[in-house]
Formats: sequence, C-alpha cells, structure tokens
Amino acid sequence: MKYALSPKSSLVLFAAGLFFLTTNSLHAQSRKAVSKTPPTYPALAKQMHIGGVIRVAATVDAGGNVVKAESDSPNKMLVSAACDAVKRWKFAPGDATETVTVEINFEANN
Repeated sequence: MKYALSPKSSLVLFAAGLFFLTTNSLHAQSRKAVSKTPPTYPALAKQMHIGGVIRVAATVDAGGNVVKAESDSPNKMLVSAACDAVKRWKFAPGDATETVTVEINFEANN
C-alpha cells in the first residue's frame, strides 16, 4: 500500500504545521511575570567573577504559579540560584499549564 500526497496537499499540511508552531510560540510569550524575586548571587561565583545568562524553563500552572523550574546550563552554581528565584515568581493567570522560558543575567562585575 503506497500513500502519496499531491504537492498541493503537502503545501497545505506544511502551512498548517507552521501556523500551529507559530501560534504556540506566540501563546507561550503571552504569559507575563507579574512578580519577580531577584536571584541571590552565589558568593563563590561572585568572588570568582563568574557570570552569565541562565535560561530557565519555568512550568507555570493556570493560576500563574511556577510549579517547576529547570535549566540545562553547565554552570550549576548559577543555575541553582536562578531556578530558586524563578520558582518564587508569579505569572499572569492563563488557560492551562505551560512552559515559559526566562533569562536571568548574572553580571560578574557588579
């Protein structure tokens, strides 16, 4: 049994998939943080002038509460501080649980 799509059908499916991805990306960006707890800069990292931007994936429930925060950054000292802070953030309520990516900037020279 062989299934083949016409070029027109393939284009329609591609466009539908692209629309789905774009819509989800825009939806994820619509959740705004309404309360942000600043991270505590780890003393050792500050002393060693270790800094950088940590991207945190925050799972936010419908009520706007962060139920999980994680990062795949290799700098475990800064990741721990960033995730601990983001877990205390509050987001605008939404329709469902979703993942929002936020960036925490640790400036070593401050």
